[in-house]
Amino acid sequence: MTDCLLARPTRPFAGADLQTQTMSGKMRATRGGKPTGRSNQSGNRSTVMAAYESIEECPPLPEVSGIEVRHVPGCVGYAAGSDGSIWSCQRLGRSRIQARWRERRIAINNDGYRQLGLSVNGKKRAYSASRLVCCAFHGLPPQGMEVCHFDGVPLNDRPQNLRWGTRKDNADDAVRHGTSISLKPQRGEDHPLSRLTVADVQMIRHLTQWCSQREIAILYGVHKAHVQHIATGLVWSWL
Repeated sequence: MTDCLLARPTRPFAGADLQTQTMSGKMRATRGGKPTGRSNQSGNRSTVMAAYESIEECPPLPEVSGIEVRHVPGCVGYAAGSDGSIWSCQRLGRSRIQARWRERRIAINNDGYRQLGLSVNGKKRAYSASRLVCCAFHGLPPQGMEVCHFDGVPLNDRPQNLRWGTRKDNADDAVRHGTSISLKPQRGEDHPLSRLTVADVQMIRHLTQWCSQREIAILYGVHKAHVQHIATGLVWSWL
């Protein structure tokens, strides 16, 4: 990404010519021969932060004890650490003065994942820290793949805990880790409307051999049809 300094277009004033005159190395605007009070020193132009155009232009990666830092592919000027940290480095305008790498602060979004804002190719957007770390240590993702956490802990963004997988892989991980928000609350005694526990269902199936379904329904305060569904396996079939 190349940087540019935008010059404000001059607008002529009615009845007066806009002229410039050099005084002691300063450019001073005049209106009709009189100074306007606006001055700008030629050697004091404001510098802007600009991203590096290639990894070769970036300064050497930071050396941190016990941490390996790698460039993030596709995000020039950004790097990720083996501890899940994210680093950035930008130069000062056209002068190519190299700035030092600095560790970025990472926020936690509403879903419990680490997230931060980056400017890549002139576009600012939010990136998940897990995706940046996975790109740095496992390469760019194949098409349709997303980041998966082996242990199901969204804050553990170490490379050894990350892998590329499909959305189904992520859903299966959530069920295995017990973190699925779509399945766990709707199953068995975890359902908010459930009146029976696992022990109750097992006892009901045992009692159907000796008692009528009507008697069992009265005993547990449920409908007779529900006892029948439990006995035939229509409900609680996973138990």
